Amino acid sequence: MKTVALIGRPQASRIMPAAVEVINFLVSQGINLQLHHEFAAILAEHGQTLPTCNVFVNPADLAPTDLLISLGGDGTLLQTVTYAAPLGIPILGVNAGRLGFLSTMQAADIETGWAQIMAGDYKREERSLLSIECEGKPFDDFNFALNEFTVTRRETASMLVVNTWLNGQMLNSYWADGLIISTPTGSTGYSLSCGGPLMLPDSSSFIITPVSPHNLATRPIVVADSAVIEVAVEGPQERYLISLDSRTQRLPIKTKIKISKAGFTASLIQLPGENHLQTLRSKLNWGYDVRN
Repeated sequence: MKTVALIGRPQASRIMPAAVEVINFLVSQGINLQLHHEFAAILAEHGQTLPTCNVFVNPADLAPTDLLISLGGDGTLLQTVTYAAPLGIPILGVNAGRLGFLSTMQAADIETGWAQIMAGDYKREERSLLSIECEGKPFDDFNFALNEFTVTRRETASMLVVNTWLNGQMLNSYWADGLIISTPTGSTGYSLSCGGPLMLPDSSSFIITPVSPHNLATRPIVVADSAVIEVAVEGPQERYLISLDSRTQRLPIKTKIKISKAGFTASLIQLPGENHLQTLRSKLNWGYDVRN
């Protein structure tokens, strides 16, 4: 690998040392670096000397790239996916955040991890994405997500009615604060906190999870990711919120949105000793006796 791009959010003091450590190591390996413009600006503001590198704003600004490193937490990796997935660039998640379901390698292990990558001792794990279609293209060409698509109400006490169709057939009218449509990767995110099930990343499924439903008999449902899901919202407000991972837009009431599996994937680097079951046990404290 000769050219590596980095995206990070080193605003927090705990992340800055990790950012410097990773950059210095890659420079020592003779790597051609590309830095996200916000990442480069924050490093410069904190007095860090930047190496000679290409600074990019949009995916179109990236030179041919062998690897894109996400330095931070899962939120940073979700941002990284918008740059890497359409171009087929593999992503290495380096965790400098807190929980880290997606970014599992620690910055202190960059030297060992890099040696494994250069030796070809790694796997590329392809994660499915969902995409949306609706009038006005609120997310332009970035109409896809690794974790979830979400419908939520704005600043009001009134709940929404989210009319939902599955392959053209009526599924339900969800009276709720919102609705989450999640990929298997996103099953450990917002959907989990709303009572949704955990799914293994290679499951060919979507999870439809209501947010605080008025009817307690309304439960999450798992459907095949070959399905086409459509939603249209009713409510007293003129607009409501939709989000793709951490990106949010407002839409007029009754706008119909089509959700389906994207035609490309996000490729995550998995190093030896890493697996999803181990991550679940570690992050969710499975098997620990919390009394001691």
